[in-house]
Amino acid sequence: MTATTEQARTERLFDLMWLLLEEPRHWTRKQLAAHYGLSERQITKDLATLEHGMRCPILHSRQGYYFDNDLRICVPYRPGDAA
Repeated sequence: MTATTEQARTERLFDLMWLLLEEPRHWTRKQLAAHYGLSERQITKDLATLEHGMRCPILHSRQGYYFDNDLRICVPYRPGDAA
């Protein structure tokens, strides 16, 4: 994966997080694929990266994807930041 491709995917992952935050249960995998011009399989991989790689608790309903809890748990903290 080239730096440009990696940067584009990183930007897409953060954009995807915002979409799910702003409109929970609105975006299905098919809609996300159309929105980003990607395959549904790639969207599945991106969602898995958010859920498992970044530890974002993503759930799914018939209406679409959404976060289970406060998104702050997805943001890593530096050692010494925790009280």
